[in-house]
Formats: sequence, C-alpha cells, structure tokens
Amino acid sequence: MNKSNLLKFFLSIALLVCVAQSGIHAETKESRGERKNEIRVGWGDQLFETLVWHETQKATILPPTTLLNYDENFQYLQHYFIEYQRRHNHWLSYGGTFDFSGVYWDRVTRNGKGEQVGDPTNHHFINLVFMPNIRFTYFYHKYVSFYSGLGAGLNINTGTEIDYKQRKTAVAPVFGLTLFGVEVGLDHWFASLELGGLYSLVNTNEIYMVSSRMITAAIGFRF
Repeated sequence: MNKSNLLKFFLSIALLVCVAQSGIHAETKESRGERKNEIRVGWGDQLFETLVWHETQKATILPPTTLLNYDENFQYLQHYFIEYQRRHNHWLSYGGTFDFSGVYWDRVTRNGKGEQVGDPTNHHFINLVFMPNIRFTYFYHKYVSFYSGLGAGLNINTGTEIDYKQRKTAVAPVFGLTLFGVEVGLDHWFASLELGGLYSLVNTNEIYMVSSRMITAAIGFRF
C-alpha cells in the first residue's frame, strides 16, 4: 500500500473514532429507525491491482528475434462511489451503488534485444459500475451497527484498450460482496468502514476487476 493509500486508511479510522466520540446527546433506536433513508459517498482501494499488476513491469531480454515486449508503468485511480440505502427494518435494507475507478499506463515497446521501438504510448480504461445491493444488519445499536451485504449489476468498461480484443468499450456483469461493515454515528450523520470486494469478468481473458475495492471508507447522511 503506497503512502497516499495508507494515509487515507488511517484518516478513515480517525473519522470513525471522531464520529463515535462526538455524540454526547442521546439517540434512541426508535428515533434512528425513523430515518429510513441514507446516502453516503466514499473511497475504495485498488490494493489488489497494485500488488498483482506491478507498477513497473521490466521487459524480458530475449535472444535477437522479431518478437516484441513491453515496459508498462501503471497508475491507479482509486474507487469513488455514491450509494443510497432504504431501510426495510432493523436487519434488512436495499439500495444501489454507482462506482467509478480507472487505470492509466504508459507503454514502451521493445524488440527481442531490449531496444525501444517507436515512441511510448499512453493508455487508460475506466470502470463505471451500476449495482443494486442488499444489506443484512446483524448488530443494531443507537450508535453503531455491524452488517454484511451482496450486490450484482453491470460494469461499463471504456478506454483506449480494455482487453485482449483491443476493444474500446465492453459491458460485463459485476458482483459485490461486503464481508464485514461497521457504521458509526448519531442522528443524521455517520461514517462507515467495510471489508469486501468487487468482481467483474466474462471469462479468463476478459477480467476487469478481481478483489477490487477490498477496503472502503465513507461518510453519510440519514433522513
């Protein structure tokens, strides 16, 4: 995890603590239950992508042939999302998420001798996720709740080169899993932290997200 992502993670933890400690005045379960709608905005990591697709891939020096190889330097645009939830009862809610993320990279083409061929080229793709979801709350308190969730929807992937077919745009199914989530707050305002992932693929050659957005942090408003 780079310094920027590490800083965001610790700031998220600090936000949860501050929200929890800020509530000196009382809120009952009943008053919280009257606010059946909530909207939140948040950030998610691309830690798995960073670890799997190294930021810089070294070209392999091959015997002199006409084969081409690449150096690719990746930069990741983290996940940013907005989500709406409607509480059905204390343990079940439903809603939807819009999520935006992307990857940018420079490509240097080399021949079998390791010599650069032509000029570097710039590439990118972005993921636009539209995903209905449901949430199961298994601990509900006036200040804090613990939950898990599931979601399924569509991922619109667009860019200069998004898969082995070199297409510009593709649509794939996307699945979301929240293994563990915690929500802390009082009255209208709250903060949340989740562990889970997003998965979007068609087959082994068309993989757009695997274990992406494993950690998310958000702030929200109940009404």
